[in-house]
Amino acid sequence: MSEKKIIQSVERAILILELFSNRDSELALSEISHRLSLNKSTAFGILSTLEHYNFVQKASDTGKYKLGIKLLELGNMVLEQMDLRQIARPYLDELVAKFSETSHLAVLDGYEVVYIDKVDSDRSIRMNSEVGSRRPGYCTGVGKAILSYLPDDQWKKHLPPSLEKFTPNTIISQESLLEEMKHIRQKGFSEDNEEIEEGLSCVGVPIFNQGNQVIASISVSGPTARLPKEKMMQIAEELKDVSAEISRKMGYLPKK
Repeated sequence: MSEKKIIQSVERAILILELFSNRDSELALSEISHRLSLNKSTAFGILSTLEHYNFVQKASDTGKYKLGIKLLELGNMVLEQMDLRQIARPYLDELVAKFSETSHLAVLDGYEVVYIDKVDSDRSIRMNSEVGSRRPGYCTGVGKAILSYLPDDQWKKHLPPSLEKFTPNTIISQESLLEEMKHIRQKGFSEDNEEIEEGLSCVGVPIFNQGNQVIASISVSGPTARLPKEKMMQIAEELKDVSAEISRKMGYLPKK
């Protein structure tokens, strides 16, 4: 088995971050360079880069370095996703038991959604997907459920430069997509009517956190032949109740 390639500059940045602790919450440049046997110019260059990206910050009164807000943001994301999966899993099971179709839990990552958990339908013909797999956000039920609840200045950043038309139903106009987002917010749920794959339909709803921010979505997907409009609406109402319960457990407080 071949050894993993270690990039020295990245390793040094990680070692610097690992120097900080509850006991050593602030460290001077000289302390950092001494502990890691780095010359000061090298240590300063790495710290300046970390500071630029908010991984560390310099205390204005002492000039010493301390951990930055970016680490808190990333740490909260990890904890949120771990908590989210544990909270959502029973609901995924219940959805499959009730509708006999596949349920997904997904998060947005760049232009795509990533399935972080799923429960398969017990039927032989069902949606083919894997935990960890990715799909475009703009033409999937889980993706549109998240995009629709992002601030107006953010959702376009999660659209690829060109929108690929996967099926005749794929929306590839930003103007039409914006109208779709408005309808989703009004209804409280998204629909994928064969937009990513012919013969496949999906209903999705957003999940919110304690900061009232959309962090994920949950959906039910299956063959279009088994999901007529009436069934889709039934699933949507159930999903909205599920979303409200999961969001509440994630600390979400709806605006009154």
